[in-house]
Amino acid sequence: MSDITIVVDCNDADFARDICAALQQFPDVTALLPHHQAARDAQYASCWFPDPQLLSRSPGLKLIQAASAGVDHLPPALFASEIPLCRVIDEDFRHGMFEYALWSVLWFQRHFDRALAHQRTQTWKLYPQRAAADFH
Repeated sequence: MSDITIVVDCNDADFARDICAALQQFPDVTALLPHHQAARDAQYASCWFPDPQLLSRSPGLKLIQAASAGVDHLPPALFASEIPLCRVIDEDFRHGMFEYALWSVLWFQRHFDRALAHQRTQTWKLYPQRAAADFH
């Protein structure tokens, strides 16, 4: 029997299986999907949009780990519980989010959304370039 039992509760079955597979490299960890009978005795949970019944299905949880940088996808009952909620904090992930936000800003600031729509209709239009400081 392992020292640590983790229930992996995700709305994406493939993602849940990937997490379980990744955790198999640790000999003292048993990773289970929520429907497994032993998930009831899990001390830890790794979650991505978990079932709202997670707490009743796994009443022995001591810690809930969001499989993300945020926790906004977790059901309200988890916030109301006394169980600590954790999230991913990773420099590479933070940089990736920065790049994603930068891409989003440039996409609209430089009118890529319009250019893509116009490409489909073969309408070619130039848009004035505006400095970031000109956006309020």
